Amino acid sequence: MKQLLAPALVVLASALPAQAKPISTPLSEVLERTQTIVVAEVLANESGVAKLRVEQVLWGSGVPGEWQVKGRPGRTPFVAAKQRVLAFLEQGRVWTFYAPLTAAPLERQSLRLEGFYDYNAHLVRPNLLSLPELKRRLADPKATSERRFRGPLRFLNASGTALEDGPRLDLVVQGKRAEVRGLDTAALTGETGARLSWGFGADVELSVGSKERYLSFEARVSGVARDGSYETAFYVTRPALITRALYDEWCQGAASASPHFLVEVRVGAERRELDLGPHGLGTLHDDRGERTIQGT
Repeated sequence: MKQLLAPALVVLASALPAQAKPISTPLSEVLERTQTIVVAEVLANESGVAKLRVEQVLWGSGVPGEWQVKGRPGRTPFVAAKQRVLAFLEQGRVWTFYAPLTAAPLERQSLRLEGFYDYNAHLVRPNLLSLPELKRRLADPKATSERRFRGPLRFLNASGTALEDGPRLDLVVQGKRAEVRGLDTAALTGETGARLSWGFGADVELSVGSKERYLSFEARVSGVARDGSYETAFYVTRPALITRALYDEWCQGAASASPHFLVEVRVGAERRELDLGPHGLGTLHDDRGERTIQGT
């Protein structure tokens, strides 16, 4: 007697995270794991295997030409073809991190690193890097990294239609320490703190002063100067100091002074006054109650 065996349908439940959180890697660990760094153009990228046209080998062994590289499981390289990148490769030409490149000379570019992760973002902390800094850190991995940011503090002009440059700032960030020069802040006492970006928001968030009286800034980097410092534009973010005149008045005020901010909001021919109070915060409601505008 023959026994018929019905084919079994086996369903394997996937353990892949549906909404995984972003992951992050310290920049020091990125450099420690990297064996080769190349300037390359992506020729093709399919099924986790990429073909690169390597223009220059900055670190490690190898010669320019066409290279085939691969990603780790769950960390597929997603860079599109025809994009120029600075590619960071681990042993076996495993492509793990990269920074997009522009047409500018490499030594003048501000590099923003990120990694691969199939289920969300892979952040590098901090993600900002320059070629001079990269070379220094590769030559001496234990050296304390020092980053210098130089550029104007920018304000809206009196009419609120354009930006104008104010004093030039010189910010040095070394580890957890930060020092800024160029601020005329006679009324401020306290510490200076800076936070470098992981790949979102401003490149640097800066705070000067104490809990009772402080200024907060954000810094956005546009390139690298010939001396290796980052070319930067700074903006006041707290309190809501909009023009140079308000900034000067606030900085020179007594430590006990409490500024009060009034902002005129114009929508076409209609004008409304938004009272932001001493902290630069307020809410303006639409007549129909459909919208709320938050002033910061």
